[in-house]
Amino acid sequence: KAALWLGRRPRGLAITTSSGGNGAMAADAAFAGGIPLARISPEGQRRMRELVPACAPGNPIDMTGATN
Repeated sequence: KAALWLGRRPRGLAITTSSGGNGAMAADAAFAGGIPLARISPEGQRRMRELVPACAPGNPIDMTGATN
């Protein structure tokens, strides 16, 4: 729905959550809507780990409960 609101399809969507389960559901919904997930660069993943060492910086990005 966000892509429709923008009037265009994004090249890639980054999903950030504090729960792996919610991230997986959002990724499934993006896939079902034909919206690809963005690739997170190695540099971006490294920077995320500096900020939240326990995070899983793939996409969807699971920032864990450390961000609540």
